[in-house]
Amino acid sequence: RPDGTIEFLGREDFQIKLNGYRIELGEIEAVLSQHPTIREAVVTAVGAAPQQQLLAYVVPESTGDQSVDESSVDAALHHPLAKLAFKQERRGLRRFADEAVSVALPLAEENPQPYLRRQSYRRFLPTPIALKTFSQFLSALKSLELAESPLPKYRYASAGSLYPVQTYLHVKPGRIEGLAAGFYYYHPADHRLLPLAVQTTDVTTLYGSNQALVEKSAFALILVGCLAAIAPLYADQARDFCLLEAGYMSQLLMETAPDRDLGLCPLGKFDQDSLQQALGLDREHEILHGLAGGMIDPAWTQQSQAPQASHSGPSLTEALRQFLAQKLPTYMVPTSYQRLEALPLSANGKVDRQALPLPSSLMAELPFVPPSTEVERAIAAIWQDVLQLEQISLHANFLAVGGNSLAAMQALSQLRQTFPIDLSIRQFFTAQTLSEQAAVVESLLAGPPSTAAVDPIQPIQSTAPQALLSQVDDLSEQDVDALLSQMLTEENS
Repeated sequence: RPDGTIEFLGREDFQIKLNGYRIELGEIEAVLSQHPTIREAVVTAVGAAPQQQLLAYVVPESTGDQSVDESSVDAALHHPLAKLAFKQERRGLRRFADEAVSVALPLAEENPQPYLRRQSYRRFLPTPIALKTFSQFLSALKSLELAESPLPKYRYASAGSLYPVQTYLHVKPGRIEGLAAGFYYYHPADHRLLPLAVQTTDVTTLYGSNQALVEKSAFALILVGCLAAIAPLYADQARDFCLLEAGYMSQLLMETAPDRDLGLCPLGKFDQDSLQQALGLDREHEILHGLAGGMIDPAWTQQSQAPQASHSGPSLTEALRQFLAQKLPTYMVPTSYQRLEALPLSANGKVDRQALPLPSSLMAELPFVPPSTEVERAIAAIWQDVLQLEQISLHANFLAVGGNSLAAMQALSQLRQTFPIDLSIRQFFTAQTLSEQAAVVESLLAGPPSTAAVDPIQPIQSTAPQALLSQVDDLSEQDVDALLSQMLTEENS
Protein backbone atom coordinates (compact mmCIF):
# COMPACT_ATOMS: atom_id res chain seq x y z
CA ARG A 1 0.00 0.00 0.00
CA PRO A 2 1.16 3.63 -0.39
CA ASP A 3 1.92 3.83 3.34
CA GLY A 4 4.34 0.90 3.10
CA THR A 5 2.13 -1.73 4.73
CA ILE A 6 1.62 -5.11 3.07
CA GLU A 7 -1.85 -6.65 3.01
CA PHE A 8 -2.00 -10.45 2.75
CA LEU A 9 -4.69 -11.32 0.19
CA GLY A 10 -4.39 -15.10 0.42
CA ARG A 11 -2.58 -17.91 -1.37
CA GLU A 12 -2.39 -18.02 -5.15
CA ASP A 13 -2.32 -21.81 -5.18
CA PHE A 14 -5.11 -24.05 -3.94
CA GLN A 15 -3.66 -25.25 -0.65
CA ILE A 16 -5.88 -24.59 2.34
CA LYS A 17 -5.80 -25.25 6.05
CA LEU A 18 -8.86 -27.02 7.41
CA ASN A 19 -9.29 -28.17 11.01
CA GLY A 20 -5.54 -27.95 11.52
CA TYR A 21 -4.66 -29.96 8.38
CA ARG A 22 -2.98 -28.55 5.30
CA ILE A 23 -4.88 -29.81 2.28
CA GLU A 24 -3.92 -29.62 -1.40
CA LEU A 25 -7.24 -29.32 -3.23
CA GLY A 26 -5.68 -30.44 -6.50
CA GLU A 27 -4.87 -33.81 -4.94
CA ILE A 28 -8.54 -34.40 -4.13
CA GLU A 29 -9.57 -33.28 -7.61
CA ALA A 30 -7.11 -35.71 -9.21
CA VAL A 31 -8.51 -38.66 -7.25
CA LEU A 32 -12.13 -37.65 -7.99
CA SER A 33 -11.34 -37.56 -11.70
CA GLN A 34 -10.21 -41.19 -11.48
CA HIS A 35 -13.78 -42.29 -10.71
CA PRO A 36 -15.25 -43.90 -13.87
CA THR A 37 -18.40 -41.75 -13.78
CA ILE A 38 -16.65 -38.39 -13.38
CA ARG A 39 -15.25 -36.36 -16.26
CA GLU A 40 -14.11 -33.24 -14.36
CA ALA A 41 -14.00 -32.14 -10.73
CA VAL A 42 -13.18 -29.03 -8.72
CA VAL A 43 -12.90 -28.94 -4.94
CA THR A 44 -13.15 -25.82 -2.83
CA ALA A 45 -13.64 -24.84 0.82
CA VAL A 46 -16.93 -23.14 1.73
CA GLY A 47 -18.27 -21.56 4.87
CA ALA A 48 -16.43 -19.89 7.69
CA ALA A 49 -14.38 -21.50 10.47
CA PRO A 50 -15.12 -23.52 12.48
CA GLN A 51 -17.94 -24.73 10.17
CA GLN A 52 -15.77 -24.61 7.05
CA GLN A 53 -16.09 -27.71 4.89
CA LEU A 54 -14.93 -29.16 1.60
CA LEU A 55 -17.30 -28.99 -1.37
CA ALA A 56 -16.74 -30.94 -4.59
CA TYR A 57 -18.22 -29.81 -7.90
CA VAL A 58 -18.38 -32.77 -10.28
CA VAL A 59 -19.21 -33.06 -13.99
CA PRO A 60 -20.40 -36.63 -14.65
CA GLU A 61 -19.52 -38.49 -17.81
CA SER A 62 -22.29 -38.05 -20.38
CA THR A 63 -24.49 -41.09 -20.90
CA GLY A 64 -25.38 -40.09 -24.40
CA ASP A 65 -23.52 -40.46 -27.68
CA GLN A 66 -20.93 -37.72 -28.00
CA SER A 67 -20.39 -38.20 -31.70
CA VAL A 68 -21.88 -34.78 -32.47
CA ASP A 69 -19.45 -31.89 -32.72
CA GLU A 70 -20.58 -29.76 -29.78
CA SER A 71 -19.04 -26.65 -31.29
CA SER A 72 -21.77 -26.75 -33.95
CA VAL A 73 -24.64 -27.18 -31.50
CA ASP A 74 -26.60 -24.37 -29.90
CA ALA A 75 -25.11 -23.88 -26.44
CA ALA A 76 -28.61 -23.84 -24.94
CA LEU A 77 -29.02 -27.49 -25.93
CA HIS A 78 -26.01 -28.50 -23.83
CA HIS A 79 -28.23 -28.43 -20.73
CA PRO A 80 -29.55 -31.96 -20.17
CA LEU A 81 -33.16 -30.78 -19.78
CA ALA A 82 -32.99 -28.79 -22.99
CA LYS A 83 -31.66 -31.89 -24.75
CA LEU A 84 -34.53 -33.96 -23.36
CA ALA A 85 -37.11 -31.41 -24.48
CA PHE A 86 -35.59 -31.41 -27.97
CA LYS A 87 -35.74 -35.21 -28.07
CA GLN A 88 -39.37 -35.14 -26.96
CA GLU A 89 -40.25 -33.16 -30.10
CA ARG A 90 -39.26 -36.20 -32.20
CA ARG A 91 -38.54 -34.06 -35.23
CA GLY A 92 -37.56 -37.10 -37.29
CA LEU A 93 -41.25 -38.13 -37.53
CA ARG A 94 -43.10 -36.69 -40.49
CA ARG A 95 -46.36 -34.97 -39.56
CA PHE A 96 -49.56 -35.11 -41.64
CA ALA A 97 -52.52 -32.76 -41.53
CA ASP A 98 -54.94 -35.68 -41.32
CA GLU A 99 -53.37 -38.64 -39.53
CA ALA A 100 -56.77 -40.24 -38.96
CA VAL A 101 -56.57 -41.61 -42.51
CA SER A 102 -54.06 -44.37 -41.90
CA VAL A 103 -53.68 -48.12 -41.87
CA ALA A 104 -53.03 -49.73 -38.50
CA LEU A 105 -50.69 -52.70 -38.91
CA PRO A 106 -51.23 -55.85 -36.83
CA LEU A 107 -48.41 -56.49 -34.40
CA ALA A 108 -47.61 -59.36 -32.09
CA GLU A 109 -46.75 -58.66 -28.46
CA GLU A 110 -43.65 -56.49 -28.51
CA ASN A 111 -40.43 -57.80 -26.97
CA PRO A 112 -38.33 -54.91 -25.60
CA GLN A 113 -35.16 -56.98 -25.09
CA PRO A 114 -33.67 -56.46 -28.59
CA TYR A 115 -34.20 -52.72 -28.16
CA LEU A 116 -32.47 -52.70 -24.79
CA ARG A 117 -29.53 -54.88 -25.83
CA ARG A 118 -28.60 -52.54 -28.69
CA GLN A 119 -27.34 -49.50 -26.82
CA SER A 120 -24.22 -47.41 -26.32
CA TYR A 121 -22.24 -48.85 -23.42
CA ARG A 122 -20.08 -46.16 -21.82
CA ARG A 123 -18.72 -48.06 -18.82
CA PHE A 124 -16.56 -51.18 -19.04
CA LEU A 125 -15.10 -53.60 -16.54
CA PRO A 126 -11.29 -53.63 -16.22
CA THR A 127 -11.41 -57.42 -16.62
CA PRO A 128 -9.22 -58.60 -19.54
CA ILE A 129 -11.14 -60.10 -22.46
CA ALA A 130 -10.33 -63.73 -23.32
CA LEU A 131 -8.79 -64.03 -26.80
CA LYS A 132 -11.38 -66.68 -27.75
CA THR A 133 -14.21 -64.32 -26.78
CA PHE A 134 -12.65 -61.50 -28.77
CA SER A 135 -12.18 -63.81 -31.75
CA GLN A 136 -15.85 -64.84 -31.66
CA PHE A 137 -16.85 -61.16 -31.51
CA LEU A 138 -14.78 -60.28 -34.60
CA SER A 139 -16.06 -63.33 -36.48
CA ALA A 140 -19.23 -61.36 -37.27
CA LEU A 141 -17.07 -59.55 -39.86
CA LYS A 142 -15.48 -62.71 -41.26
CA SER A 143 -16.16 -63.60 -44.89
CA LEU A 144 -17.23 -67.09 -45.91
CA GLU A 145 -16.29 -68.98 -49.09
CA LEU A 146 -19.18 -70.92 -50.62
CA ALA A 147 -18.76 -73.45 -53.40
CA GLU A 148 -21.80 -72.18 -55.30
CA SER A 149 -20.80 -68.50 -55.05
CA PRO A 150 -18.04 -66.86 -57.14
CA LEU A 151 -17.50 -64.24 -54.43
CA PRO A 152 -17.12 -64.58 -50.64
CA LYS A 153 -20.23 -63.91 -48.53
CA TYR A 154 -20.42 -61.48 -45.62
CA ARG A 155 -23.08 -60.89 -42.98
CA TYR A 156 -23.56 -57.32 -44.13
CA ALA A 157 -24.19 -55.66 -47.49
CA SER A 158 -21.75 -53.81 -49.72
CA ALA A 159 -22.22 -51.89 -52.96
CA GLY A 160 -21.31 -54.14 -55.86
CA SER A 161 -20.01 -56.77 -53.39
CA LEU A 162 -16.74 -54.82 -53.32
CA TYR A 163 -16.37 -54.60 -49.50
CA PRO A 164 -13.99 -51.60 -49.49
CA VAL A 165 -14.34 -50.89 -45.74
CA GLN A 166 -11.37 -52.13 -43.71
CA THR A 167 -11.34 -52.89 -39.98
CA TYR A 168 -8.53 -51.75 -37.68
CA LEU A 169 -8.09 -52.26 -33.95
CA HIS A 170 -6.38 -50.27 -31.23
CA VAL A 171 -5.79 -52.71 -28.36
CA LYS A 172 -5.08 -51.29 -24.91
CA PRO A 173 -2.30 -52.70 -22.68
CA GLY A 174 -3.34 -55.83 -20.76
CA ARG A 175 -6.99 -55.66 -21.84
CA ILE A 176 -7.13 -58.65 -24.25
CA GLU A 177 -5.47 -61.86 -23.10
CA GLY A 178 -2.58 -62.96 -25.27
CA LEU A 179 -2.75 -59.83 -27.43
CA ALA A 180 -0.05 -57.18 -27.16
CA ALA A 181 -1.06 -53.54 -27.02
CA GLY A 182 -0.94 -51.69 -30.31
CA PHE A 183 -2.66 -51.28 -33.67
CA TYR A 184 -3.84 -54.16 -35.85
CA TYR A 185 -5.50 -54.78 -39.20
CA TYR A 186 -8.28 -57.40 -39.17
CA HIS A 187 -8.18 -59.70 -42.19
CA PRO A 188 -11.78 -60.85 -42.84
CA ALA A 189 -10.87 -63.67 -45.25
CA ASP A 190 -8.24 -65.30 -43.02
CA HIS A 191 -9.82 -64.22 -39.69
CA ARG A 192 -6.52 -63.05 -38.27
CA LEU A 193 -4.98 -59.88 -36.87
CA LEU A 194 -1.95 -58.35 -38.52
CA PRO A 195 0.07 -56.05 -36.26
CA LEU A 196 0.98 -52.68 -37.75
CA ALA A 197 4.42 -51.12 -37.51
CA VAL A 198 4.79 -48.90 -34.44
CA GLN A 199 4.08 -45.31 -35.39
CA THR A 200 5.48 -42.26 -33.59
CA THR A 201 2.06 -40.93 -32.64
CA ASP A 202 0.73 -39.49 -29.40
CA VAL A 203 -2.19 -41.85 -28.75
CA THR A 204 -3.60 -39.60 -26.00
CA THR A 205 -5.12 -37.24 -28.57
CA LEU A 206 -6.36 -39.61 -31.28
CA TYR A 207 -10.05 -39.62 -30.36
CA GLY A 208 -10.89 -35.96 -29.68
CA SER A 209 -13.74 -35.48 -27.20
CA ASN A 210 -14.09 -39.29 -26.93
CA GLN A 211 -10.54 -39.69 -25.56
CA ALA A 212 -11.63 -40.23 -21.93
CA LEU A 213 -14.08 -42.95 -23.01
CA VAL A 214 -11.46 -44.76 -25.11
CA GLU A 215 -8.92 -44.63 -22.28
CA LYS A 216 -11.35 -46.59 -20.07
CA SER A 217 -12.18 -49.13 -22.79
CA ALA A 218 -10.36 -52.34 -23.71
CA PHE A 219 -10.10 -51.58 -27.41
CA ALA A 220 -11.16 -49.22 -30.16
CA LEU A 221 -12.38 -50.51 -33.50
CA ILE A 222 -11.86 -48.16 -36.47
CA LEU A 223 -13.62 -48.54 -39.81
CA VAL A 224 -11.69 -47.16 -42.80
CA GLY A 225 -12.86 -46.77 -46.38
CA CYS A 226 -10.35 -47.83 -49.05
CA LEU A 227 -11.56 -45.54 -51.84
CA ALA A 228 -9.28 -47.16 -54.40
CA ALA A 229 -11.29 -50.38 -54.00
CA ILE A 230 -14.61 -48.79 -55.01
CA ALA A 231 -14.04 -45.47 -56.83
CA PRO A 232 -13.31 -47.10 -60.24
CA LEU A 233 -16.89 -48.42 -60.27
CA TYR A 234 -18.80 -45.77 -58.30
CA ALA A 235 -16.77 -42.59 -58.83
CA ASP A 236 -18.28 -39.70 -56.81
CA GLN A 237 -20.58 -42.06 -54.91
CA ALA A 238 -17.68 -44.14 -53.55
CA ARG A 239 -17.48 -42.38 -50.17
CA ASP A 240 -21.25 -42.50 -49.69
CA PHE A 241 -21.31 -46.25 -50.25
CA CYS A 242 -18.37 -46.69 -47.87
CA LEU A 243 -20.28 -44.82 -45.17
CA LEU A 244 -23.35 -46.97 -45.79
CA GLU A 245 -21.27 -50.13 -45.46
CA ALA A 246 -19.66 -48.85 -42.24
CA GLY A 247 -23.17 -48.36 -40.88
CA TYR A 248 -24.13 -51.94 -41.71
CA MET A 249 -20.98 -53.21 -40.00
CA SER A 250 -21.49 -51.09 -36.88
CA GLN A 251 -25.08 -52.22 -36.47
CA LEU A 252 -24.07 -55.88 -36.85
CA LEU A 253 -21.32 -55.51 -34.23
CA MET A 254 -23.55 -53.68 -31.75
CA GLU A 255 -26.27 -56.33 -32.14
CA THR A 256 -23.92 -59.29 -31.64
CA ALA A 257 -21.37 -57.97 -29.11
CA PRO A 258 -23.67 -58.49 -26.06
CA ASP A 259 -23.73 -62.23 -26.92
CA ARG A 260 -20.07 -62.21 -25.75
CA ASP A 261 -20.72 -59.89 -22.79
CA LEU A 262 -19.04 -57.11 -24.74
CA GLY A 263 -20.40 -53.58 -25.06
CA LEU A 264 -19.69 -50.98 -27.73
CA CYS A 265 -20.07 -47.23 -27.92
CA PRO A 266 -19.90 -45.28 -31.21
CA LEU A 267 -17.12 -42.72 -31.63
CA GLY A 268 -17.65 -39.69 -33.80
CA LYS A 269 -14.54 -37.52 -33.60
CA PHE A 270 -10.93 -38.33 -34.44
CA ASP A 271 -7.66 -36.56 -34.96
CA GLN A 272 -7.70 -37.71 -38.58
CA ASP A 273 -4.07 -36.97 -39.41
CA SER A 274 -2.66 -38.61 -36.26
CA LEU A 275 -4.88 -41.67 -36.54
CA GLN A 276 -4.08 -42.14 -40.21
CA GLN A 277 -0.38 -41.96 -39.31
CA ALA A 278 -0.85 -44.52 -36.52
CA LEU A 279 -2.61 -46.89 -38.94
CA GLY A 280 -0.13 -46.32 -41.76
CA LEU A 281 -2.79 -45.09 -44.20
CA ASP A 282 -2.40 -43.03 -47.36
CA ARG A 283 -4.74 -40.52 -49.02
CA GLU A 284 -6.68 -43.33 -50.69
CA HIS A 285 -8.04 -44.25 -47.24
CA GLU A 286 -10.62 -42.34 -45.21
CA ILE A 287 -11.51 -42.92 -41.56
CA LEU A 288 -15.30 -43.34 -41.46
CA HIS A 289 -16.38 -44.45 -38.02
CA GLY A 290 -15.22 -46.02 -34.78
CA LEU A 291 -16.42 -47.91 -31.73
CA ALA A 292 -14.95 -48.23 -28.24
CA GLY A 293 -15.48 -51.56 -26.52
CA GLY A 294 -14.89 -53.67 -23.46
CA MET A 295 -16.46 -56.09 -21.00
CA ILE A 296 -19.95 -54.87 -20.09
CA ASP A 297 -20.25 -53.37 -16.62
CA PRO A 298 -23.39 -54.99 -15.10
CA ALA A 299 -24.15 -51.77 -13.22
CA TRP A 300 -24.54 -49.95 -16.54
CA THR A 301 -26.75 -52.70 -17.94
CA GLN A 302 -29.04 -52.68 -14.91
CA GLN A 303 -29.31 -48.90 -15.06
CA SER A 304 -30.14 -48.82 -18.76
CA GLN A 305 -32.37 -51.89 -19.04
CA ALA A 306 -34.54 -51.33 -15.97
CA PRO A 307 -35.79 -47.74 -16.22
CA GLN A 308 -38.80 -48.44 -14.05
CA ALA A 309 -36.96 -50.28 -11.27
CA SER A 310 -36.28 -48.49 -8.02
CA HIS A 311 -32.69 -47.52 -7.38
CA SER A 312 -31.71 -49.10 -4.11
CA GLY A 313 -27.97 -48.73 -4.67
CA PRO A 314 -25.87 -45.90 -3.28
CA SER A 315 -26.32 -42.43 -4.72
CA LEU A 316 -23.52 -40.79 -6.68
CA THR A 317 -22.66 -38.70 -3.61
CA GLU A 318 -22.32 -41.78 -1.42
CA ALA A 319 -20.41 -43.65 -4.13
CA LEU A 320 -17.92 -40.80 -4.41
CA ARG A 321 -17.50 -40.64 -0.63
CA GLN A 322 -16.77 -44.37 -0.48
CA PHE A 323 -14.38 -44.11 -3.42
CA LEU A 324 -12.41 -41.23 -1.88
CA ALA A 325 -12.36 -42.85 1.57
CA GLN A 326 -10.35 -45.74 0.09
CA LYS A 327 -7.71 -43.41 -1.35
CA LEU A 328 -7.55 -40.35 0.92
CA PRO A 329 -7.49 -39.63 4.66
CA THR A 330 -10.84 -38.78 6.21
CA TYR A 331 -10.12 -35.07 6.57
CA MET A 332 -9.63 -34.81 2.77
CA VAL A 333 -13.00 -36.34 1.84
CA PRO A 334 -15.47 -33.57 0.85
CA THR A 335 -18.65 -33.23 2.88
CA SER A 336 -20.85 -32.00 0.03
CA TYR A 337 -21.04 -32.73 -3.70
CA GLN A 338 -22.74 -30.69 -6.38
CA ARG A 339 -23.34 -31.83 -9.95
CA LEU A 340 -22.70 -29.45 -12.82
CA GLU A 341 -23.30 -29.86 -16.54
CA ALA A 342 -19.97 -28.10 -17.16
CA LEU A 343 -17.42 -26.17 -15.14
CA PRO A 344 -17.58 -22.37 -15.61
CA LEU A 345 -14.58 -21.07 -17.53
CA SER A 346 -12.89 -17.68 -17.53
CA ALA A 347 -11.99 -15.75 -20.69
CA ASN A 348 -8.63 -17.54 -20.91
CA GLY A 349 -10.23 -20.98 -20.67
CA LYS A 350 -9.37 -21.77 -17.04
CA VAL A 351 -11.89 -22.86 -14.40
CA ASP A 352 -13.56 -19.74 -12.97
CA ARG A 353 -13.87 -20.68 -9.31
CA GLN A 354 -15.63 -17.43 -8.52
CA ALA A 355 -18.46 -18.41 -10.87
CA LEU A 356 -19.13 -21.78 -9.24
CA PRO A 357 -22.75 -21.78 -8.01
CA LEU A 358 -23.30 -21.61 -4.28
CA PRO A 359 -24.77 -24.91 -2.99
CA SER A 360 -28.32 -24.86 -1.70
CA SER A 361 -27.12 -25.67 1.83
CA LEU A 362 -25.40 -22.28 1.92
CA MET A 363 -28.11 -20.28 0.15
CA ALA A 364 -29.77 -19.62 3.49
CA GLU A 365 -26.72 -17.62 4.54
CA LEU A 366 -27.38 -15.04 1.81
CA PRO A 367 -29.66 -12.10 2.65
CA PHE A 368 -33.28 -12.78 1.71
CA VAL A 369 -34.70 -10.42 -0.93
CA PRO A 370 -38.47 -10.82 -1.30
CA PRO A 371 -40.13 -10.62 -4.75
CA SER A 372 -41.69 -7.18 -5.24
CA THR A 373 -43.55 -7.12 -8.58
CA GLU A 374 -46.62 -9.13 -9.57
CA VAL A 375 -44.59 -11.16 -12.07
CA GLU A 376 -41.87 -11.91 -9.49
CA ARG A 377 -44.45 -12.99 -6.92
CA ALA A 378 -46.25 -15.23 -9.44
CA ILE A 379 -43.00 -16.95 -10.45
CA ALA A 380 -42.02 -17.31 -6.79
CA ALA A 381 -45.36 -19.00 -6.10
CA ILE A 382 -44.71 -21.49 -8.92
CA TRP A 383 -41.22 -22.26 -7.60
CA GLN A 384 -42.56 -22.70 -4.07
CA ASP A 385 -45.27 -25.06 -5.29
CA VAL A 386 -42.93 -27.16 -7.44
CA LEU A 387 -39.97 -27.21 -5.06
CA GLN A 388 -42.05 -27.38 -1.86
CA LEU A 389 -40.35 -24.34 -0.31
CA GLU A 390 -41.85 -21.84 2.09
CA GLN A 391 -40.21 -18.80 0.52
CA ILE A 392 -38.01 -17.90 -2.45
CA SER A 393 -35.50 -15.08 -2.57
CA LEU A 394 -35.39 -12.85 -5.64
CA HIS A 395 -31.83 -13.96 -6.38
CA ALA A 396 -32.36 -17.68 -5.77
CA ASN A 397 -31.09 -20.02 -8.49
CA PHE A 398 -33.61 -22.70 -9.54
CA LEU A 399 -31.10 -25.55 -9.61
CA ALA A 400 -29.27 -24.39 -6.48
CA VAL A 401 -32.43 -24.43 -4.34
CA GLY A 402 -33.35 -28.00 -5.25
CA GLY A 403 -34.58 -27.89 -8.83
CA ASN A 404 -34.15 -31.00 -10.97
CA SER A 405 -35.31 -32.33 -14.33
CA LEU A 406 -38.90 -33.07 -13.39
CA ALA A 407 -39.32 -29.92 -11.31
CA ALA A 408 -38.07 -27.81 -14.21
CA MET A 409 -40.61 -29.33 -16.60
CA GLN A 410 -43.37 -28.74 -14.07
CA ALA A 411 -42.30 -25.13 -13.49
CA LEU A 412 -42.09 -24.45 -17.23
CA SER A 413 -45.58 -25.85 -17.76
CA GLN A 414 -47.03 -23.72 -14.98
CA LEU A 415 -45.29 -20.60 -16.27
CA ARG A 416 -46.89 -21.16 -19.67
CA GLN A 417 -50.29 -21.63 -18.03
CA THR A 418 -49.97 -18.60 -15.77
CA PHE A 419 -48.75 -16.06 -18.33
CA PRO A 420 -50.08 -15.49 -21.89
CA ILE A 421 -46.64 -16.17 -23.37
CA ASP A 422 -44.79 -18.97 -25.11
CA LEU A 423 -41.76 -19.36 -22.86
CA SER A 424 -39.28 -21.73 -24.48
CA ILE A 425 -37.19 -24.23 -22.54
CA ARG A 426 -34.05 -22.46 -23.79
CA GLN A 427 -35.26 -19.21 -22.23
CA PHE A 428 -36.02 -21.05 -19.00
CA PHE A 429 -32.47 -22.38 -18.68
CA THR A 430 -30.67 -19.25 -19.74
CA ALA A 431 -32.45 -17.38 -16.92
CA GLN A 432 -32.09 -19.58 -13.86
CA THR A 433 -32.57 -17.04 -11.07
CA LEU A 434 -36.00 -15.76 -10.12
CA SER A 435 -35.08 -12.19 -11.04
CA GLU A 436 -33.74 -13.25 -14.44
CA GLN A 437 -36.84 -15.30 -15.21
CA ALA A 438 -39.06 -12.39 -14.20
CA ALA A 439 -37.15 -10.14 -16.62
CA VAL A 440 -37.65 -12.64 -19.45
CA VAL A 441 -41.36 -13.01 -18.72
CA GLU A 442 -41.84 -9.24 -18.53
CA SER A 443 -40.07 -8.78 -21.87
CA LEU A 444 -42.35 -11.38 -23.48
CA LEU A 445 -45.43 -9.77 -21.94
CA ALA A 446 -44.34 -6.43 -23.39
CA GLY A 447 -44.42 -7.93 -26.90
CA PRO A 448 -47.46 -8.07 -29.21
CA PRO A 449 -50.68 -7.94 -27.14
CA SER A 450 -52.38 -11.24 -26.48
CA THR A 451 -56.00 -11.92 -25.65
CA ALA A 452 -55.22 -15.21 -23.95
CA ALA A 453 -56.64 -15.50 -20.49
CA VAL A 454 -54.38 -15.94 -17.52
CA ASP A 455 -55.05 -19.35 -16.01
CA PRO A 456 -54.64 -19.98 -12.30
CA ILE A 457 -51.64 -22.00 -11.23
CA GLN A 458 -52.42 -25.71 -11.43
CA PRO A 459 -49.67 -28.10 -10.36
CA ILE A 460 -49.04 -31.03 -12.68
CA GLN A 461 -50.30 -34.22 -11.08
CA SER A 462 -47.89 -36.82 -12.38
CA THR A 463 -48.56 -40.51 -11.84
CA ALA A 464 -44.86 -41.32 -12.16
CA PRO A 465 -43.66 -43.60 -9.36
CA GLN A 466 -42.83 -41.52 -6.30
CA ALA A 467 -39.74 -43.61 -5.57
CA LEU A 468 -38.29 -42.52 -8.88
CA LEU A 469 -39.37 -38.92 -8.48
CA SER A 470 -37.57 -38.69 -5.16
CA GLN A 471 -34.38 -40.10 -6.67
CA VAL A 472 -34.42 -38.24 -9.98
CA ASP A 473 -30.86 -36.94 -9.53
CA ASP A 474 -29.59 -40.54 -9.46
CA LEU A 475 -31.49 -41.67 -12.55
CA SER A 476 -29.92 -42.25 -15.93
CA GLU A 477 -30.81 -40.18 -18.97
CA GLN A 478 -32.97 -43.05 -20.20
CA ASP A 479 -34.91 -42.99 -16.93
CA VAL A 480 -35.55 -39.26 -17.17
CA ASP A 481 -36.58 -39.67 -20.81
CA ALA A 482 -39.19 -42.22 -19.78
CA LEU A 483 -40.54 -40.10 -16.95
CA LEU A 484 -40.67 -36.94 -19.04
CA SER A 485 -42.47 -38.80 -21.80
CA GLN A 486 -45.12 -39.82 -19.28
CA MET A 487 -45.40 -36.30 -17.88
CA LEU A 488 -45.66 -34.67 -21.30
CA THR A 489 -48.32 -37.19 -22.33
CA GLU A 490 -50.36 -36.31 -19.22
CA GLU A 491 -49.75 -32.61 -19.80
CA ASN A 492 -51.08 -32.81 -23.37
CA SER A 493 -54.02 -35.07 -22.59
